[in-house]
Formats: sequence, structure tokens, C-alpha cells
Amino acid sequence: PPFFIMEELLNKGAMVTAVDIAPGMIELLKKRFSHPNLHAQIGDIEHLRFRDAAFDRITALGVLEYLAGDETALHEISRLLRPGGEAIISFPNRMSPWRSWNRLLLRVFGLPWRALGRMLGRTPHPVSHREYSQRMIYTIAQNAGLNVGELIGYNFKITLFPFDRLFPVLTCALADILKKLESSPLKWLATAYLVRMRKE
Repeated sequence: PPFFIMEELLNKGAMVTAVDIAPGMIELLKKRFSHPNLHAQIGDIEHLRFRDAAFDRITALGVLEYLAGDETALHEISRLLRPGGEAIISFPNRMSPWRSWNRLLLRVFGLPWRALGRMLGRTPHPVSHREYSQRMIYTIAQNAGLNVGELIGYNFKITLFPFDRLFPVLTCALADILKKLESSPLKWLATAYLVRMRKE
């Protein structure tokens, strides 16, 4: 769970339930926050053990893109939201220049890089990662019974690899300047979207 969000919610007096599939993350969360309004537990976003309409707000940041599919998780989020409740969910933006460039590099150099890794005895990283267009986000939200209320660009990292690694200060400075585009037609330049979905 994103700790900075947790801290802000607890400071505002919210009752917070944090769920993570990794036991280590839950232990770390409990060590960092000792608060009567926080309940942290191990769980799977695709099979959550809560009653229907249990929550007013749900956040899922950096989660859906790593699942085998997003349909089950989104239906769980919809089930757990009360009518009028909202979810804030992040989605990697498939159209961003930074992600498009990385996909091209992966196509060109991915196979020889993995072959070199196997020769050196290194196992390829097993984690898969899915990216989304705006149209895909609206479609999967609707299929889960959720309405998209707001979709904004997040993280305007436009400096391409390897220059983003060589010039990290410049990369961050440009991203900060471009943040003002988060709600504009140019929000597709961002590497991700933050989406507010509402259950009617």
C-alpha cells in the first residue's frame, strides 16, 4: 500500500483497511503505523473477504497491470463499493512516448538480452505488465458496473531511455513542468493515468 496516502488518510481521521498479498508489506505497514483506525491484513484483490458495499472509497495503485487479468479485480472493487462510492485506480498509459520507446527497445533488444542472461545463468524476470489506452479503461470500468468520473495524466516522464537514467534531475524537472497538462488533451503524454470511478 502507498504509505504516503495511508498517512494522509489517517491524519484526516479516516478508517483505513489496507490489503496486500505480500506478508512482508503488511508487516512493514504495521511497523510504520500504529494507529487505532488502521486495519491491515494479507489478502488477494481478486478474492477479498469483505461483505458487499463495505467501503466508501477504494484505492488500487500499481496493482491491476500485474494481474493475469483485470476483470475479476474490478468486479471485486465494484462489489465492495457502496452505491455512490468511488475508487481511485492507476493504469499504465500505453500511448505515452516513454512507454512506446521502451516497447520498441524491448522488441529490438529483448531476445538477445534474454539469451545473454541465460548464457550467464540469470533467470528472466517473471513479472508481466499490462498497459492501457483510455478507451480500454472506459470499457473495463463499464463492464464492472463503474462509471469513469475523471481521468488525469500522472507522471509526465518524457525523457527517453537512456537519457532518463543519465539526466535524472532534468527528467524530474521536465515531468514537474508538464504536470499542468494532467487534465488537458495532452494528458496522453503521461506514463500513467489516475482514474476516479464511481459506483452508481
